Amino acid sequence: MDQTSNQTTAAYIMGKKRKNDRDLPERWTRTQYGKIYYRVPKGLENKFENKQYFKLGDSVSEAFKVWASLIDVCELSTMSTVFDRYLQDVVPNKAKATQSSDIRAIGMLRPVFGSMPPCYIKPKHIYKYRDYRSQNASTVASRELAVLSHVFTKAIEWGVLEIHPMTDKKVVKHSKKDRDRYIQDWELEEFLGHCSPLLFWYIQLKLLTGARKGAIALIRVDDIRSDGLYVTENKVNKKRVYSWNDELIDIIRQILNLHEVKSEWLFCTKEGGCLYRDGVSPALSSAWRRAMKKAKDAGVLKESFTEHDIRAKAASDATEDHALKLTGHTTRNTLRKIYRRKAEVIEPRRLKI
Repeated sequence: MDQTSNQTTAAYIMGKKRKNDRDLPERWTRTQYGKIYYRVPKGLENKFENKQYFKLGDSVSEAFKVWASLIDVCELSTMSTVFDRYLQDVVPNKAKATQSSDIRAIGMLRPVFGSMPPCYIKPKHIYKYRDYRSQNASTVASRELAVLSHVFTKAIEWGVLEIHPMTDKKVVKHSKKDRDRYIQDWELEEFLGHCSPLLFWYIQLKLLTGARKGAIALIRVDDIRSDGLYVTENKVNKKRVYSWNDELIDIIRQILNLHEVKSEWLFCTKEGGCLYRDGVSPALSSAWRRAMKKAKDAGVLKESFTEHDIRAKAASDATEDHALKLTGHTTRNTLRKIYRRKAEVIEPRRLKI
């Protein structure tokens, strides 16, 4: 396929994109501070307090709750309206990190499928989307397709569809190899030498607890109690208590010593605010990128690893029973497939000569 054909295919699949706020419904806009406004059509100002721009909320999830009280999405004639109802009814009930991920996914799906009636979408359209998106972002494509699949499931529940276009043995998700990167002890030691104090102690706490980023970043000072460190895993809706040992006590003290102002959060900004909002933590992410660049520029690391690999290392270095508790997973299959990355040591057989 020549370059012109590639451009034509891309334009057909992806559709015309909004320049800004692609994750938001039509006529919604986001300010530089993250607040969401609705650009009121002419003639409807009286229904929106006679304002040209009506504030919906300080975050996307809050905006959809307000929108639900104003507009009843009853005619789901296009995928765009189905996406809107999904964002309105389903997404706010998910964990913060999942909410952000789903909103980003729908932001990519909407320009492609938004104008199509749900019943017109066939497996061939989804295959084409998968193949195009997987060229440069296979992991992201799989997440987007997972969201799209759940949107169709809810559409059936709402009476919009009768047949799910992504089932009936039609495999549409991009198959990807499970990540198997295991961080060696020496690699981690070299990397830690280039980390900021905040990132250094964040990694130490993650190695000790095996908790997710969202759970660690949302620990409050009040969660430090006499019987242990209380951590809420919002993704699996579980509260866990890590009993005190000398290492955990020292790590918590070191993190608290980093506070420049009084804060309710264990990990906080210089102003005392929370590092984690709407499922992302720019401060930790940028600190990670800077430290990794320094380590690679210094020549001490040749191969990068990710923040997610730290959680896998915690699970890999522990016994399997302990790793189940650290990760919060209930099945050993998931644990072994995703988190147990350390090469198994096997004693060879003895041959009789």
